Amino acid sequence: MTSTEVAAQAMARASTKQGLRTTVDIIADDYPLKEGYPADYPETMKIRFDEELPTWNYRAIPGNYNN
Repeated sequence: MTSTEVAAQAMARASTKQGLRTTVDIIADDYPLKEGYPADYPETMKIRFDEELPTWNYRAIPGNYNN
């Protein structure tokens, strides 16, 4: 991959056998690294780690969500 445009073109060509296709939008914005999270995040969001590859697969679940 040489650029975000080339990556977007490759992702846009993806599809499934059932005919599902992808939509790719590149957001040209600045996202600073290590920005952190709000102080109340641990109280308002529950982190649920998956059994397979828990370091990479997890969900942040809002506190009022019962699933």
